[in-house]
Amino acid sequence: MWLDGWCGGGAVGVAWTRADDLPCSWDQVIRRVSASERGQLSRATQVGGCNTVGVPGPINALLTEAEREAAAAELSGWSFGQRLHRYFEFDDFPSALAFMVHVGFEAERLCHHPNWSNVYNRVEVELWSHDLGGVSRLCVDLAKAMDRIAR
Repeated sequence: MWLDGWCGGGAVGVAWTRADDLPCSWDQVIRRVSASERGQLSRATQVGGCNTVGVPGPINALLTEAEREAAAAELSGWSFGQRLHRYFEFDDFPSALAFMVHVGFEAERLCHHPNWSNVYNRVEVELWSHDLGGVSRLCVDLAKAMDRIAR
């Protein structure tokens, strides 16, 4: 897969919360993906496997009331409604961007992607499952991963 060695080798899956901690330059991180690799990713997501052709993504379900209460108690800093919502603040723009890059890999692993925006050192996040119409188990899994990555 094209992500292997994207940072000069062996860096995939490492958590970076500050740009200074990156094991390579931004030029290496934001390298170009060849046309064939872009095509492979496009075909994979059309099949529904989040980068693995023919493999279904994780099973998802809306939270029960008991699961919502447990998640609300566990997710500090998140507001609960029809969607999960949170602001993250970092030291600077590169740190916020590094957070978003790392979360992107986790979101792809879960096949569950955030609705988010970035302004300088802030990242605003909303999580919900469009197809299910509310907050799901994968929303909570991704929120927990974001909290872990932001530390």
